[in-house]
Amino acid sequence: MKKCDNRLTGFHITHTRPTVERGGVPYIHDFELLGTIMSALQWRFHNGPIKLYTDTKGLELYESQNMTFVWDAGIDTTLLDSIEDPINFSVFWAASKLYALRDMDCPCVMIDTDMIVWGSLDKLIDKEGVTCIHKEAITDDIYLPKEYLKIPPNYHFDPLWDWSVLPSNTALLYFGNSNLKDYYTSCAFEFMRNNYDLPKENISQMVFAEQRLLSICAQRSGVEVKAFLDFNRLDDQQLFTHFWGEKEPIRRSKERADELCRDLVDRLFEDFRFCAEDLRRVPVVAKYLD
Repeated sequence: MKKCDNRLTGFHITHTRPTVERGGVPYIHDFELLGTIMSALQWRFHNGPIKLYTDTKGLELYESQNMTFVWDAGIDTTLLDSIEDPINFSVFWAASKLYALRDMDCPCVMIDTDMIVWGSLDKLIDKEGVTCIHKEAITDDIYLPKEYLKIPPNYHFDPLWDWSVLPSNTALLYFGNSNLKDYYTSCAFEFMRNNYDLPKENISQMVFAEQRLLSICAQRSGVEVKAFLDFNRLDDQQLFTHFWGEKEPIRRSKERADELCRDLVDRLFEDFRFCAEDLRRVPVVAKYLD
C-alpha cells in the first residue's frame, strides 16, 4: 500500500449486538464486505491509517474473509465487547459509533463501512472544528419534536438547547475539537442509558442521539458543524459514494448485487494492484473474479 502524505486517522465500526438483540444472526452481504474493503483501502491511499472497532463476532466474520489486513491502524474488540451500560441496542443500533468516537483522539474521522472517500479531505476540513458529510432537513416523522421523544427516568433536556439547528449526518464525520467530542458523547450516553421505552418506529431515538444532538451540542458550545456536501446537491459530486440508500434494493436483487460485486472487485484490482495477492486470498473477492 502506497503511503499517502496525509496522516488523518479514520475508523470503521461493526457491532453485531444490535442484530442479536433483535433476534437476528449477524451476517454481512457480499457487496457490503467488498464495499468495506474498498472504503478502507481508498481511505489509506488518500488520507491516512484506518482502524476498526468491532466485537468478537464481528471480528470472526472478517477473519473468515481473510480481510483484516485492510485496517492498518489495528482492530479493537475490547471496547465493544466490554460494554456494560444499560442501553437497548435494538433501539440505539448505532450507539457503537459513539463509543468508538469517545475512545478516539482528535483529530479523527468516523467512516461508515458503506462510505467510500475517493480523494483527500485535507483541504476540505476545518482542522480545529467538526465537519459532517451533509446536514439533514428536519422532518417530524424522523426528527421528532422533543415532547414526542422517549426519555429515561429523571432525564431533562437542557433548556438552552436550540432545536432549530439542522441535524448532522455522521456517515462521514471529521472531529478536530476534543471538548465538543466529550460534551456530545456525554449528552448522547445520558440520553441513551436506561432509555428502554420503544418508539412507534425504529429511527427517531437513534437519529436524535447521533445526528440531531451533535448539532445541538455544537451550537450550545459555539461551534459550527460544517458539511462536505450540500444536502440539495448530493448527486452532483464525485468525491463520495455512500451505499446506504440503495442497500435494501440491492439486497432484494441478486442481479444488481452480483453486478455491483463484480464492479467493486474490478475496481479493487485496478486501484490496488500492489495488494493483488492479499485480495485474491479474500473469499468474497475470489468469488467474483472473472
